Amino acid sequence: MPRFEQSAAQGQDNEQESDYLPRLRKRFLVWSLAMASSLTSSGLVSLHPSAAWAQEDSAPADQEEAGDSPQEDKTIDRKTLNELLSSGKFEEAAERLDAALANNPDGATLLAMNNSLAGRLLRKQPEWARQRLTSQFESLVARKKLDQAKTQALLVTCSYLAQPKLDLAVEDKLALIDRAHERLVSSEGNDFSAARRTLLILKGRVLVSEDRAREAKELLDDLIARSRAAALLDDASTINRFVLDVTIYASMLSAEFPDAVDSLATEAETLASGLLQKRDVSASDFSALYTLRSSRISSLMHSDPKQAEAMLARLEDQRDALMERLVEGIEKEFSTYSRNMDRLRSRLEFALKREELIGTKAPEIDAEHFVTTEPVSMDDLKGKVVLVDFWAVWCGPCIATFPHLIEWHQQYADEGLVILGATKFYEYEWDEESGQAIRGTEVQPEAELAMLEKFRESHGLHHGFLVTPRESNYSSSFQVTGIPQAVLIDREGKIRMIRVGSSPANAKAIHEKIEELLAE
Repeated sequence: MPRFEQSAAQGQDNEQESDYLPRLRKRFLVWSLAMASSLTSSGLVSLHPSAAWAQEDSAPADQEEAGDSPQEDKTIDRKTLNELLSSGKFEEAAERLDAALANNPDGATLLAMNNSLAGRLLRKQPEWARQRLTSQFESLVARKKLDQAKTQALLVTCSYLAQPKLDLAVEDKLALIDRAHERLVSSEGNDFSAARRTLLILKGRVLVSEDRAREAKELLDDLIARSRAAALLDDASTINRFVLDVTIYASMLSAEFPDAVDSLATEAETLASGLLQKRDVSASDFSALYTLRSSRISSLMHSDPKQAEAMLARLEDQRDALMERLVEGIEKEFSTYSRNMDRLRSRLEFALKREELIGTKAPEIDAEHFVTTEPVSMDDLKGKVVLVDFWAVWCGPCIATFPHLIEWHQQYADEGLVILGATKFYEYEWDEESGQAIRGTEVQPEAELAMLEKFRESHGLHHGFLVTPRESNYSSSFQVTGIPQAVLIDREGKIRMIRVGSSPANAKAIHEKIEELLAE
C-alpha cells in the first residue's frame, strides 16, 4: 500500500483529536459497520429498523455544523430537508440544496445536508446518489484549503462511496480513498492525522469486504506500529488509542489472522492492566481495559458464552476493586461503565440460553407464508441439513451475509443443505423505479410478499423465505435478539450451531459446520 506507507515514512502522526472528530468517528463507524462488520466483530443489529442502517442523518434539525458562514443561505435548512425527504420530494430537495450550495459552496451545514440527501438516495436511487457523491468528492478534493468542516464532509462522502450498494468497482473505491488521503497529506495549516487514520480504516474495510484481507493487514499493521510507538506506559490516552486500534484490527482480521489478533490482544491487555497498577490511578485509567474486554466479551458471547461470562465477571471484579481504591463518590464516574456492563450481562444471558439450545430438538416451523419455496415442516426436512437464517429487508448486516448464503446453496444444495430465510412483515414494498424495497404505510400482505420475491431476485438469492405470523414465538424459541442469526439443524432435526452477526469469523464457523453436518 505505497500511498499510505509514504505518509508513515514522514514520521509519527500526531494523534491529537480535533473537536469535531469524536462525533464524526461515531457516525463513521456506524456507517462502516453497515457495509462490513462491527468493532466487536459481530456484525448484527437489533430486531427493529434503525435510522443509522438506513443511512439517515439523525442530527437534530436545528443543529448547526462547525464552520458555518454568517452569510449561509437559509432557504433550506435541516428541518426543511428532512420534511422533503420524508415526503419523497427528492428532486425538489436536490434543486433547493444545489441552489443554496451555489450561493455558499463552503457552508458546513449545506455540505452535511448534501451527504444526508445522498445517503437517503442510496436506498432509493443509487445511481443518482453516486453522481451527487462523486460531484461533492471532486469539489472537496479540488479546494485550495480544507478546514475541519470540509474534511468531515470529505470523510463522510468517501464512506458513502465505498458502500456495496453503489455500482462502483472496488479499484475505483480504493482510488477515491487514496486521492482523499493524498489531499489531506498535502494540506497545510491543520493536523489531519486523525482523518487520515479514518481513511486508512475505511480502506481496510473495503479490502476485507473483497476478500483481500492480506492487503488490509498490511495497512493495519502500519496503523498498529504507529499506535504502539506512540503508547506511553503511564498515559491512558495513548494506551486507549492503541487498544482501540487493536479492537479495529481484530474486528476485521480475526477470521483470517487469529494468531496475530491474539498476540495483539495480549499486548494490549498488558498495557491496559498496567494502568491500574499506578499509584495515582484514576477512573479514566479503567477505560482501556474496559474497551478491550467489552469488545472481546461481545465477540465471545456468540461463540463461547461461558468464556465470555467468566471474562465479564473478572472485569466487574476489577471495576469494584478499583472503586474501593478511589475516593468516596467515585461511583458517578463509573456509572457509564456499570450501565454498559449491565447491558453486556443482559445480552450474555440470552447468549447462554442460546447455548442451552445446542443438541435439543428444533421447534416446528411456524410460517404464515412461504416465498418461492413449497411449504415445509420439520418432518419434511428430516434427513436434510437445515440453515435457518433470521433476517429483515432493512438489515444491512443481513444483506452482507447474502454472498455466503448464495455460495453455500450452490455448493451444498445437492448434498442435502436447505436454507430458509425467516423474516416477518415490516411494511415494506417494492419500488420499481429504484429497484429496491422501501418503507411504506399500511402495506398489504400481498404487496409485501411480492416485494420479497423481487428482493430475492434482485440479490440473486436461490433459497426461499418463510414469513412468521405477527404473534409468532418462532424466533424467540431460538432466542433471537439480534439479526442476522443463523441456526444450523442436523439431519435428525437437532440444533447444532447458532451464530449471531455477519462477521467473517461467523461465516467461517458456519461454513465448517455445514461441511461437518453433511458428512455425518
